[in-house]
Amino acid sequence: MALEPVDKAVWSSKLKHFRRSYERHRLLGRLSLQSFEAREDELALLKSFFAFTGPLKGKVLDIGCGDGFYRDRIPEAEYFGVDPLAWEMHPVFPFLAAMGEALPFRSGSFDHVLIVTSLDHAQDPVQFLVEGKRVLKPGGRLALLCGLEGQGGGVSKAVRWQRVHKEGAKALLRGAITRFYRFVFGADDTHPYVFNEAEVRELMNGLFPDYTSQNYSPNILFLKGQAA
Repeated sequence: MALEPVDKAVWSSKLKHFRRSYERHRLLGRLSLQSFEAREDELALLKSFFAFTGPLKGKVLDIGCGDGFYRDRIPEAEYFGVDPLAWEMHPVFPFLAAMGEALPFRSGSFDHVLIVTSLDHAQDPVQFLVEGKRVLKPGGRLALLCGLEGQGGGVSKAVRWQRVHKEGAKALLRGAITRFYRFVFGADDTHPYVFNEAEVRELMNGLFPDYTSQNYSPNILFLKGQAA
């Protein structure tokens, strides 16, 4: 897994492309009648992930926060978000447009750091995790949800056929729209890295040797580590 050096100019040059791709894939979610918030499998995934993290209290930093969707799932926390793709955000929570590889916070600022499906968007995943650990208070915890090589949301063929049986034409239409979209625009290209399980574990082991983990599915891995 070759890693690029962090370069703010490089990141800046990517933002326009990322925005265009992000908007296309968000449109796909609307056209396919299946937004992220509405997908039962995604909601089940998040429920399991936050059960894995345990209670999150104090100051929590969500790196790659998007629109802060996870904030409502940790109501007892003081939530902060960073994301470089902030062109249309009007957040109602403390937010900074920033790269995960260069967090604009002092060391030891947060009780918890969340990295939820963001690591594969990083230009430098090692530095991304190093920065996440740096801003943790002593004893603070970093929790990571990472999709693995070949990810498909962890949904089996059997589950997909159950949906077709349950939803009928709607499920078939959604699949047809998705395939047509990918034929026209190509696959999602906003992920510079695609990890396998061994690579993610190696990254975490270098920073949190005593990390714990849970395989949610063959394609999705939960990990958490504690700062000394």
